[in-house]
Amino acid sequence: MSPGMMASEHTSAAFSFLTTPPYELFRLEALVPPTPGDDFRTLELLRLCDDSERMDSPSLSLFFLLGTGFESSPSHDTFSSSGAPPWSSSLHACSNNRTAVTALASFVASPEKVFASSSRVWPSRNPASTSSAISRPWRPLSLVFRATCQVNFSGRQYTRPWVAGRSTEMDRVTVSSLVAGGVSLLSVMQVFRRGQGSTKLRRVSLPSRAAVSCIARSLPSSRIAISSSFDSGNIKVVSAEDAKDIQLEIEKEPFTHGTDKKHHFQWFYFRVSNAKGQPCTFRITNAHEASYPEAWDGYKVAYSYNPSQEEPIWQRIDNTKYTPHKGFGPKELSWDFTPDRESVWFAYFAPYSYERHQSLIAKAAASPKAEAQVLGYTLQGRPIDMIKLGSGEKKVWIICRQHPGESMAEWWAQGFITSLLTANAESKEGGVGSPKSAAKLLEGATVYIVPNMNPDGSINGHLRTNAAGANLNREWCTGWYEGYDAPTLKRSPEVHAVLKEMKSTGVDCFLDVHGDEEIPDNFFAGQQGVPKWNQRHEDLFVLLNWAVMQSTEDWQVGKGYGLGAEDDFKCINSAKGTALLAVASNYVCNEFDCTGATLEMPFKDTTETADRKHGWSPARAQALGASFVDAILKMIPHLRGYPLSAEAKDMIKACKEATKDKGTDWFVEPVGKSSGGIS
Repeated sequence: MSPGMMASEHTSAAFSFLTTPPYELFRLEALVPPTPGDDFRTLELLRLCDDSERMDSPSLSLFFLLGTGFESSPSHDTFSSSGAPPWSSSLHACSNNRTAVTALASFVASPEKVFASSSRVWPSRNPASTSSAISRPWRPLSLVFRATCQVNFSGRQYTRPWVAGRSTEMDRVTVSSLVAGGVSLLSVMQVFRRGQGSTKLRRVSLPSRAAVSCIARSLPSSRIAISSSFDSGNIKVVSAEDAKDIQLEIEKEPFTHGTDKKHHFQWFYFRVSNAKGQPCTFRITNAHEASYPEAWDGYKVAYSYNPSQEEPIWQRIDNTKYTPHKGFGPKELSWDFTPDRESVWFAYFAPYSYERHQSLIAKAAASPKAEAQVLGYTLQGRPIDMIKLGSGEKKVWIICRQHPGESMAEWWAQGFITSLLTANAESKEGGVGSPKSAAKLLEGATVYIVPNMNPDGSINGHLRTNAAGANLNREWCTGWYEGYDAPTLKRSPEVHAVLKEMKSTGVDCFLDVHGDEEIPDNFFAGQQGVPKWNQRHEDLFVLLNWAVMQSTEDWQVGKGYGLGAEDDFKCINSAKGTALLAVASNYVCNEFDCTGATLEMPFKDTTETADRKHGWSPARAQALGASFVDAILKMIPHLRGYPLSAEAKDMIKACKEATKDKGTDWFVEPVGKSSGGIS
């Protein structure tokens, strides 16, 4: 959709009820930015009454939108030399509704032009000191308000730009949200039509949804309906007029400042309706611009007819391909599909919904074997949940889903937690993850597990970042990115809260559970490059791999991150002292002098145990999680004692003998700097 079309669509909806005067509203000349602690559903209006010129509502709405687009920073705290904002002349030019709509359309189409040329003033937060602002040449000031409104647009929540990273870069959905927010604010302000000569302070609670929550669109001529307006959804419809040429784009995440310095995107999840029995061709036209475009090779799209059932069935589409459209132009991800039912869901991987997350927490909280705790809150106010199990001496920490699109990590967590909740020392049931094994683990260790480190990113349909655009797996310490401090409550409260708890409890074993877009296997990324790496760490890392190999067939040791050739993904060590300590497993293992690793699962499938129909799936991820009950149990006696016992040495010897032809990273001497341990 072109910017012009976009602006037209947005403004026609935004001003549908504003074209009938008179709305006796007054010029809004200054905004006070909110603080992060403000109530998202509270609006405070301070009426400073004055003899004011009256302004039509569209002009006021335009002004409101211009105001919300700016950051609050010292460099913006001045008027222009003329005493008025550079764009104020456009407001005075809005003498009628048509002109106002045109001005707003220009803003929506090219907001960056407004940002590039603007300066503005923020009045004091102290109402008593606003007289200086009122006396500015551009007067009078009719309203000064503080507002923190969370706008719900098409099922997706967005905050003001300064809350989400203080960035002036806004995507089209955010701009639309601002339009909706402006209209919503106007509807509330009708209640406050002022009398002359009075000053009043009022407080009102906004409804949970904005008055205008979405911009409606009509069904295309094909009548195929496509939506991602739900938990974890992400897709933009470019064109659905022709069922055999449905063009889509993945929405970008907020810009990742300081660390990655890019807009990540790769995760998609959407529903297609009204297409039963109709052959369809889907094209994700911006796939070549994704965070990991090379990962599309060999990837198969997942689909389900009922993603919300307790054990959802997700299957893969064999005809998925990553090629230029009709042999020309950039590569696109495309697939052909004829739905058997009226609705079908497509996704990068089987989503793990926030509702399912709540059920997992509730299940743990109801068990006498577990404690469900909240360590803090995300930027959008969601709890950072932790489940504590067991009472043993060794402290085992597991975090999952720092990268929200790696939903297999929380499926893994569900399998691991569910197995521990069945712990029963008297059980005669055997097998991997048995109740007896679980009981032994909880007797020897206290397990702390965070099933979802990034609930905001998960709900917003992100691949790698939280609500502010922060890549949490680069937020574990300061000093690795110039001028960037981490973790902070402003950018990464999730890491801040978890790390604070870790320092309180201590850590003897650590796992950070992820998914890898490109490598078609399960593997560990070790911490060989950390400054404290020594022979003890090396032995325990080999022992950990061997313990997992004894517990599941879905494990291998040859592939991983490092300096190996890209076609075989051979894992080769980092040189000691070269590891990036801003990464969770590197930082934790070095800080607490403990064993640990980053656990990676595939978005695609495993090599030796491939399942062509389902690929790597929720059921297989849960089974792998359950198998780690036995694997970690084998590690507990050896976590802190060194030299290792004769039993542990025998296990290490057996592991090296069994894997000597696999190309493991513990057989290769460290050579230079690599990406080892980075996810």
